[in-house]
Amino acid sequence: MTTTTASSNRLRARHRSRGGFTLVEILITMGLGSVVMAALLSTFIFVARSTLSLVDYMEMNTQARVALEHFSRDARMAEEVLAFSTNELVLRLPTGSGGHSVTYRFDGASQNFTRQVADGNPEVLLTLVEAFEFRRYNLLQQPATNLLETKQVQIDLRAVRQDPARLRVTNHVLSARFILRNKPVAN
Repeated sequence: MTTTTASSNRLRARHRSRGGFTLVEILITMGLGSVVMAALLSTFIFVARSTLSLVDYMEMNTQARVALEHFSRDARMAEEVLAFSTNELVLRLPTGSGGHSVTYRFDGASQNFTRQVADGNPEVLLTLVEAFEFRRYNLLQQPATNLLETKQVQIDLRAVRQDPARLRVTNHVLSARFILRNKPVAN
């Protein structure tokens, strides 16, 4: 009786074809996979933060646009400047029964820019305003020194949004100079 045995080389080849990965192959694959996952995660975080910042910019721009529309309409209709400071402007607007005042005010403590018609409740136009200044000019485009020579007004403001998890987002707004069309000027 003859018995034959398979050679050891053939057995090794058969075991290799059925075998799994070596430890080195698994470690390299895990390392590369970790690098790819870290890159994907950082990209996702970057896109999420950028999107949130974009939303903040859109909100600030919308608020600023609406505030400037209110202000420009009232400034162009104004017959008189009743009071002026760098953070408050009171205009007298014409009505069928004479006129009423409109007050635009920046409150540094609450960081709000508001509009108040006559003795009504203030309407908040802008929130989280970090810096604000009214400027006034005369007919010759020079800074005005008193209420009588004021013919143009301008707003300069900086709004901010900041969340602890994100970067600080700022919006600097410098309006056009609005001409008080109905106001007589004394130069």
